[in-house]
Amino acid sequence: MFKIAMAGLIAKTLASLKKSKDGKDLGITEDIIDGVSTYLKNDSSFEKEVLAEVEKARQHDLSLSSQTSKFVINIRGLIRPLCTITAVTWYIYAKLNEIELNSQDYSIIGGVLAFWFGFRSYEKKSGIF
Repeated sequence: MFKIAMAGLIAKTLASLKKSKDGKDLGITEDIIDGVSTYLKNDSSFEKEVLAEVEKARQHDLSLSSQTSKFVINIRGLIRPLCTITAVTWYIYAKLNEIELNSQDYSIIGGVLAFWFGFRSYEKKSGIF
């Protein structure tokens, strides 16, 4: 499914390149766009490999969890929420105290928020992971 979702994006990118001078220099034609789109839509081996790797990672995590103490499991579960709270608190503190944030600060905050609210909802909705 991931590959199918990416097919449209790649085809649009190739189509926009086809219209540009760079695309003409690269020789991007309608045949190339159609070929790439067809390959991405028809080849499901990549999706199967990704799903198999995700399942292996889940099984590995479950095997480690069964051997680990409850305290360690609870501490592991707090890492991402604490990082999120820290990033959002820093952003609010900076805004309230008129501290200028640079692009790196916004990248960190954006990355944290994108992790929680961005692609994960798409993954769950489409059943990728």
